[in-house]
Amino acid sequence: MSMISAATGWITIKHTKPDGTSTSVYAKKCTELAPGVNYCQEIGSANVDVLIDVKSTSVPEECKRKVKKDSQLLLMFTGDAGPTANGPWEQFVSQEDFTVAEALKLNAGQSLAGFNMGLEGLCEGTKAVITFPASLGFDDPQSKMVRPDGVPPGSSLQYHVEVIRVLKVADDGVPFRPCFFSLIDTDDSEDLDELELARHFARIKQPVPPHVMNEDTDGDGRISFEEFTGPKIPKAVRDMHDNEAKEEL
Repeated sequence: MSMISAATGWITIKHTKPDGTSTSVYAKKCTELAPGVNYCQEIGSANVDVLIDVKSTSVPEECKRKVKKDSQLLLMFTGDAGPTANGPWEQFVSQEDFTVAEALKLNAGQSLAGFNMGLEGLCEGTKAVITFPASLGFDDPQSKMVRPDGVPPGSSLQYHVEVIRVLKVADDGVPFRPCFFSLIDTDDSEDLDELELARHFARIKQPVPPHVMNEDTDGDGRISFEEFTGPKIPKAVRDMHDNEAKEEL
């Protein structure tokens, strides 16, 4: 996490649920002293109190996994900077096709401090709008992120983000590829119909490939788990990973 020196204010993270209820906490930096024993300190802003505003627009019925400070994530997001001469917000980055996106590891120099702190604690499957000031964005002197064109100094940032997957990580630190089959199979039927495929490609802003149903080798109008040629994990293994994640919550 990017730390701000000479703290004289506090960084507050405000979480608002889809029903409008909200809670606020101070951002903290925690050190694990022993297994299950953490020492946490509240961290401050450079000069004044700073707010990270996290508004969840959609949350899953069941929270299978939560974002942690060192999580590796598969995300969809767009980022806006504001205000600008052309209006209050202007988009400067977009990652809407998660099928080709690289995993993002939080607090590893790949993302901004306000982005990291806003994501932490969100459940897998959550859609949210994360807004934070320039001091936790590209104006952060400890940020390793290159300022994009169209983001002038002093710009607040607003990210519309969906947490697609909190990825399981191997012992060598490399995340396992997600099961794209289960991401498309929204009714958990273990096969894919044309409507599910159409919804999937609309979600990632891509046209439906003209020969997508060629994988339906038995001609029953659905693509089974066995017929699907993309990244997939057997349901028994998926269930095992889900059970392991529940034990960690």
